[in-house]
Amino acid sequence: MGSLPNPIAASREIHTYTELREQIELRQQIYRPPGLWRRDVISQRPRLSPLTQVTKLAAIIVVLGFVFWLWFGVSTYHAPQSTYP
Repeated sequence: MGSLPNPIAASREIHTYTELREQIELRQQIYRPPGLWRRDVISQRPRLSPLTQVTKLAAIIVVLGFVFWLWFGVSTYHAPQSTYP
């Protein structure tokens, strides 16, 4: 298998500070991950559809109903009286 070329050895010589800064900036642009947390990217998130919002509301109502049913069932439960022979 062939080895990858050394990018530093393959690059041309840099003679001035300006050329050095240009090379550094170019490498930063190449290797910099995209800015996903920038304000303009966050503000362009897709809006939730009304069906999604209705589904969330229905799920909340179902969970609250279950909790209320469970609480009501426990609070009104009367244990049978024990009878002794």
